[in-house]
Amino acid sequence: MVWDTARCLHFHRPTLPPSSLPGALPEAANMSSNLQPILDHIVILVPSQVLENLPAWLVNHLAVLPGGQHADGLTKNKLIIFEDGVYIELIAFVDGIDPEKRNGHRWGCRSEGQIVDWAFTLVPQGPADPEEQFPAIQARVRDAHAGFIYSDLVPGGRTTPDGIKLRWAVSAPQSANNDDGSTLEGGELPFWCLDRTPRRLRVPFDNPKNVQHPCGAVGLGAVEVLVKGASKANDLHKVYDAVCEDPARMVAVAPAASGYSWKLRAPAPRGTAEAKLVVRSWDDEAVNARDAASEDVHVNISLFTRGVAGRIEGEIGRGRQLIVDLIPLSSVNLDSGF
Repeated sequence: MVWDTARCLHFHRPTLPPSSLPGALPEAANMSSNLQPILDHIVILVPSQVLENLPAWLVNHLAVLPGGQHADGLTKNKLIIFEDGVYIELIAFVDGIDPEKRNGHRWGCRSEGQIVDWAFTLVPQGPADPEEQFPAIQARVRDAHAGFIYSDLVPGGRTTPDGIKLRWAVSAPQSANNDDGSTLEGGELPFWCLDRTPRRLRVPFDNPKNVQHPCGAVGLGAVEVLVKGASKANDLHKVYDAVCEDPARMVAVAPAASGYSWKLRAPAPRGTAEAKLVVRSWDDEAVNARDAASEDVHVNISLFTRGVAGRIEGEIGRGRQLIVDLIPLSSVNLDSGF
């Protein structure tokens, strides 16, 4: 995934009247009731040399596909695609790029060797294009009054190894008020990636060869977002409540310790259990157990598998460990996903 405009790690914006905020359309609220976020992908930032020569512990468990260089020339990627249509993006900054350009990138100041972000997408609802529907998502988040909003969509793209030009548009979360002290690390809230070319070109999960993994993984089981402090977790849960609104089945926010839980939808579940999102405050013991970087947010994932319970783990760059738990489908309630 690429960000075509420079974005700093922490977002600060001047206070804006409601009518001038991104997505502030009078009719947006009327469009919102049928919009459902779809889990799109997970972003793991690695050093360039690691991307070119992935460790055996990773490729022996997961099939990795070639990606390409993004349109801004700053980053390149490889993909791990699952049957449910969700994928993991292994991304690296291109060697020799201008340090100032890297620092201006959304992930340019993040430590390599960890999950730095994740994304939602939208699928067409009736005749409306997802980009036409997205202002309703912006309005729902703005109206949650949690101190965060979503930017207007910015174009992005890359060219595949086969020469196919992919196009999409992205929106990042940001602080709604420059004066309230609210800041965001990448991953605390997902960004949005809306396709302008068919998604199957960007995520070719309909080819069985692309989704066959030695570990038996079939899809994302959980996304766990660990943030510093219960107050931050509470602010974020207001945004997730707004984003995950589901009129047909009200989203139950289940307190788990100091956090909250929601169901996640995949592009093509294909009979797999529903994934879940957990947002909670972290403690030193939980973070140190995963050898995580000393930053304000830590994102963990687990995968559903047709195999047995287990764990994929190893160094992914800069001496940091990536740990992915495997959840057997046979152990999951397929009706609830929990």
